[in-house]
Amino acid sequence: PEAVKLPPMMRKYQQFEVYRTSLKFYIVGIDRTGKECKLLVVDRMTTELEIREDPTLYSRQEINEMLMMIKEGNQSTGGLMRIAMAFGIIGFVRFLYGHYLILITARRKTGTFGSHVIWSVQDTAIVPLTNPCVYERAPNSVHNKQSRSIEA
Repeated sequence: PEAVKLPPMMRKYQQFEVYRTSLKFYIVGIDRTGKECKLLVVDRMTTELEIREDPTLYSRQEINEMLMMIKEGNQSTGGLMRIAMAFGIIGFVRFLYGHYLILITARRKTGTFGSHVIWSVQDTAIVPLTNPCVYERAPNSVHNKQSRSIEA
C-alpha cells in the first residue's frame, strides 16, 4: 500500500512585533513557545503592497541579532523603531493614501472549542504602511491634486 503524505505542519504564531525603518516594515511572527520566529518584510517606498516572507526560520536570538543589524544599518535615517505588539494580523487594506496594516492589539479569552481557544478582539490598531514621501514625490497623485486644489 502507498504511504499517505500529510501536509507539512503549519506553525502558528501567537504574537507579532512590528518594526519600522524609513524604507521598510518588519513583522516578526513568534510561535507559542517563544522560540521560533518568522519575518515578513513590507516595502514602504511604493504605492503598491509589496510583502516578502523571509524563508528562514529564526530562533529568538537570531531574530534579535537580525533586528540589531537592521537598526545599525539604518542609523543614519532614523534607525529601527518597534511600533506595535500584536496578537494577530487582521489584514491589509488600501485607503486613499496607501496601504494600512490592521492588527489585533488586545484580546480576551471567551471560551474553547475542543482544544482550541476562542478569543474576542478587545482592541485594534491601524498602521499606515506607505512612507508619506512616496505620495509627495508623485506629481499626479491624488494627495497632490487635493493639496493643489485646497491651496488654489
